[in-house]
Amino acid sequence: MPTNYHIEIQPRDSLIARDGRPFGAGQGSRMHSLGWLLPSVSAGSIRSLLGKSAGGFDSVMVQVLKDLEIAGPFPVHEGQLCFPTPRDALLRSVGAGKPKYFPVVPTPLGNGEGTDLPNNLQPCLPSAAPLEESKPPPTPQWWPSKRFFAWLANSDETPREMDTGESGFLFATPRETRTHVLIDPKTGTSSDGDLFTTTALDLNVAPTSGYSVSAFSLALRVTAPSSSPLCNHLNALDALHPLGGERRVVHWRRDETGADRWICPARIIEAKERKPQRLRLILVTPAIFAEGWRPGWLQPMNGSLVGMPPSENDKPAPQLKLVGAVVGRWQPISGWSLEAGKRGIKPLRRLAPAGSTFFFEVLDGSNPADWASAHWLSSVCDDAQDRRDGFGLAAWGAWLPHNSSP
Repeated sequence: MPTNYHIEIQPRDSLIARDGRPFGAGQGSRMHSLGWLLPSVSAGSIRSLLGKSAGGFDSVMVQVLKDLEIAGPFPVHEGQLCFPTPRDALLRSVGAGKPKYFPVVPTPLGNGEGTDLPNNLQPCLPSAAPLEESKPPPTPQWWPSKRFFAWLANSDETPREMDTGESGFLFATPRETRTHVLIDPKTGTSSDGDLFTTTALDLNVAPTSGYSVSAFSLALRVTAPSSSPLCNHLNALDALHPLGGERRVVHWRRDETGADRWICPARIIEAKERKPQRLRLILVTPAIFAEGWRPGWLQPMNGSLVGMPPSENDKPAPQLKLVGAVVGRWQPISGWSLEAGKRGIKPLRRLAPAGSTFFFEVLDGSNPADWASAHWLSSVCDDAQDRRDGFGLAAWGAWLPHNSSP
């Protein structure tokens, strides 16, 4: 049986989450940073740390490391795991009151209406979002778990008033820019023009509405077979090791109190016990799909997209039909492979961004809610290695079409 190990990452330096733009001699003097670390960054770092602790990287150990299942990293602020803002939540200012989130759900077309959406997909629209009466309020990048769970558990279309300035919501992580000079190791001096700039994520400032100065940690989950030779190293994990670009250092340690943050909450289970025939999937990490914006396990059938998500245990997956989707602009991912026989530039791939939401109707499945609860924060990517690397982690909830009652 696999065992879950919960890891706390405490940043000491600002962290660089490099994007795909060239950087180096003759390629550009500015290193840019993404808005958050990709799952493969933390997966590669923890595997490197464990491989060094275990004594090396022979072919057997490389496969043992690749078999580890990594999930995260997620911010932990005020004791709560934080999740990316769902893309089915439309934030609007309404008069002088607090901003409201309007649920966005698939909406059937009326007579004479049409779209160019493929496979009979319905456009996703808010129920009754008013026109903006003022400048749109800033949208948080991360929701605290209590707010995220409430959004998933409430499947009605009633707008929800939220004070995004309250404690718990995190906005875009502040950037820190540093200018460096290239030093010749032989002379200990620099030459004219050898300046370069790096941009990093400053995790020493919690980006709340007031930008209060309080560092937050990162949470990571590592799942290993009980027979893995790395179990002892995971149990005793307490080390300094780089994470991200430019070898910025963080503190890795096992967090024996963090397991509850990763469990499907009771309010989600209670909502699913109503045995909904409509399931909603929200990506909490970017996903790599065979078909770009959508999973490859969804295939055309009778004019619609139908399929069964990956199942990691004996519970049979339900058969689902995609009704609608709210997917953000694709994100690129590449990198450099150091694996023997594969050394070189990795091919460019496209990610469906975190927060993307998919709406399904259940076609077949005795208790789809049970399956969804058992696969809470499991990956829905098509490729097994992408799933182990932590891409495409999904949170499941229910949804109702417009003009329906719970």
